[in-house]
Amino acid sequence: MRFPNSPAWRRALSCCGPAVALHLALASMAHAQDMQIAAAVQVTDAGDAAKTRSQALSEAMAQALDQSVEQTAPELRGRLYLISQRAREFVTSYRVTDESEQDGRLNLRIVAQVDVARLVRELQAALPSAKRTDGRPKVLVCARFTGAESLATGLAEAAKELLSQRGQSVELGTSERCATESTWPGPRLSFDGGLQTPLSEVRGTSPRLWSALLRGSWQFWADPTGQPQREAGDGAGFAEQREEALSQAVVSLGRPLLGRLAERSGLLGRPGGGVLLIATGLRSPSVMSKLWKALLALPGVRRVEPRRFLVAEGGDEQVHFQLTTTTNPETLGTALYRTPIAGLRVQVVPLGPSTLRLDCVSAQDLPSAEPAAPEAATP
Repeated sequence: MRFPNSPAWRRALSCCGPAVALHLALASMAHAQDMQIAAAVQVTDAGDAAKTRSQALSEAMAQALDQSVEQTAPELRGRLYLISQRAREFVTSYRVTDESEQDGRLNLRIVAQVDVARLVRELQAALPSAKRTDGRPKVLVCARFTGAESLATGLAEAAKELLSQRGQSVELGTSERCATESTWPGPRLSFDGGLQTPLSEVRGTSPRLWSALLRGSWQFWADPTGQPQREAGDGAGFAEQREEALSQAVVSLGRPLLGRLAERSGLLGRPGGGVLLIATGLRSPSVMSKLWKALLALPGVRRVEPRRFLVAEGGDEQVHFQLTTTTNPETLGTALYRTPIAGLRVQVVPLGPSTLRLDCVSAQDLPSAEPAAPEAATP
């Protein structure tokens, strides 16, 4: 490392000792890790000035990250979607250089200091590794069993053990945390069940047996804002003791149902199977056709099947595509992010061990990055 040849540095070296000189050198190196980036965005006024400005700042910072990676490590640009929601963490400081409103849009320009060294480290750390969970979000697992809460606990723990065996990170929670209005940011898995009829003795058996008939369902939210996938069924148990009959019924119901749900949803991953893609913003058959062709062109994808068409609360349409492929979701997400789709802009977000969310926006709906030209003065 070369130190600047200036009077200040010479005085630090000769008068203040090597410790101070080293401190100044480290400070200089830390400063050099930041990159100054100018970014400009336009955001449609949402009717709330604070919310609109916050959105504009977030988009400007995300643009600054994109430009800094493009200049320093362009090979990692396709992985920016992995940290797109955390752009503010990599901006050490910023200042607004221009802020104005025109035709219902907020124009915002900033100059941001981006911690490029940390940004590149995190993007590189997200590379696939056998010892990592490939960026999988933690799954919240809950269970409720009306009339026998101890059995619900056993079901949740069994589900956690099964997911953990597949390398999935799991957190156990109460049934309320898995409710429809849950604020959990990632995928969640919930069981809800109870007795279909009261426990009763089976007449005419020797020794006398007890019967337990149950009904329940597993629900899996791959997308926290979407609709859950469900698998429901019945279970039965017969034993000399009431508790044993109930336990047998739970065993015959819980694990098989979870297995069927996992097979459909990709909850446990598909080592040789495929990836579920949840797409939003496909407002016409022509747009869906464009996306379909782009998915078929992804590396390792052999087949694309539309499985479900949903309209979530608020009118957010979703199309679920099942991709037959052995390519891991992370590689597919990076390839899809880089794939140009005529007339569309896309954002890819990993949701689970074999699930991706793709948000599509028509390029015509996006505001121009260039400020509107001033109207010519009337002579």
